[in-house]
Amino acid sequence: YTVTSAPGKGTIKVSGMAATTFTQQDVIDGKVSYTANTAGSDTFTVSVSDGALSDAKSVGVTITSTNAAPTSTGGTVTTLEDTNYVFGASDFNFSDANAGDSLSKVEISALPGAGKLQAYVSGAWQDVGASASMTVAEINASHLRFVPV
Repeated sequence: YTVTSAPGKGTIKVSGMAATTFTQQDVIDGKVSYTANTAGSDTFTVSVSDGALSDAKSVGVTITSTNAAPTSTGGTVTTLEDTNYVFGASDFNFSDANAGDSLSKVEISALPGAGKLQAYVSGAWQDVGASASMTVAEINASHLRFVPV
């Protein structure tokens, strides 16, 4: 087999290495693969030959996107001296490349150095420790705050 028109959104590989030729045995042994670089549709052409005659065929590939991890750019909020700050979901600068995905929870990985975080639980404010998590519903219900010391 000879790749006569390369794919535009991926790479043909034999045993993990980019290739433009491969054998029937490579196909049988599962050594031939296509690695996509991006989602969408792609096409490449493969020519086959028996030594005397040859034929070329186009191969179409549909590439679906994978579930990408969300990101948060972090940020800074401002409050007056001796004034608590109640967080909203927008304070966490959430972004996700996957259409339709939205913020579902926030995990606290470190505590503030000058102040404390509190969650409103069962009718009372309680201190939050590192590795705690809050759902976006709890945050939007004003159940997460920063208390300056």
